[in-house]
Amino acid sequence: GIVPVSEGCRWARCTFCVIPIARGPFFSYPMSEVVEEARRMLEDGCREIWLTSQDMGSYGLDFGRNMLPDLINEVARLHGEFFIRVGMMNPIYLGPILDRLIASYLNPKVFKFLHLPLQSGSAKVLRDMDRGYTPQLYQKIVEKFRESIPELTLATDIIVGYPTETEEDFEMTIKVLNEVKPDIVNISKFYPRPGTPANKLPRLPSRLVDERSKVMTEICKELSIKSNEKWIGWHGLALVDEVGKYGEMVCRNVSYKPIVLDTKRDLLGKFVEVSVVDAAAYCLFGKLENILS
Repeated sequence: GIVPVSEGCRWARCTFCVIPIARGPFFSYPMSEVVEEARRMLEDGCREIWLTSQDMGSYGLDFGRNMLPDLINEVARLHGEFFIRVGMMNPIYLGPILDRLIASYLNPKVFKFLHLPLQSGSAKVLRDMDRGYTPQLYQKIVEKFRESIPELTLATDIIVGYPTETEEDFEMTIKVLNEVKPDIVNISKFYPRPGTPANKLPRLPSRLVDERSKVMTEICKELSIKSNEKWIGWHGLALVDEVGKYGEMVCRNVSYKPIVLDTKRDLLGKFVEVSVVDAAAYCLFGKLENILS
């Protein structure tokens, strides 16, 4: 079940982003309404709650304080067996709540999944994008999370070919990715959005951007494979939440790793015990051991 917690973007300064134009002013939904919507979904049989927004990290700031950790804790207190997936959050607002946020992630109902966009590993490009943070701050947040949650699945976003990105900037991004080792990297080629400041900048040659994107894709694929291979031999609890391309069941463990099962039996919404027997870049392969519910 998808539960929006806010609309719009509070930061609203990124030079490439059209959300402030398309979505309007930022506002958070009252916590009581969000929790009630999650409760209704659980009563209807939902086993997976997605807390979503354009930036989860700013939830509640329009009420006077960042309330994301409190929201996660309140939803986790709801009755039932279910998992919570916390949506994308930008690094800029996380500093003051980092310890409390990590503590909320330790709840067994919360997927150990952090979607934290980097966009670039170059401090200069991040300034040009007006992102409001540095690569060093990004790495500090990830390090703090992994100190408490070693099994964390880290997803990030990268923009390749921003108009001011030099070859050195591109290499800096590769360096940071190799240091941080994200599990999932969503790579986008820069595209100018009408009405955004970056739309006025001269674009890099498309052939150059294509080459950088190809290099980045290969590097990130290798990082994903190495990350997933560490899960081979794992045995534990997972929730079946998806049907694969060929009808096979796909489940997620507590780290939100997708595990393709060796069965097409309809198990959607069931908790199962699985053993991971193989890994690819974008998923794990598992053997169904037991159906728990």
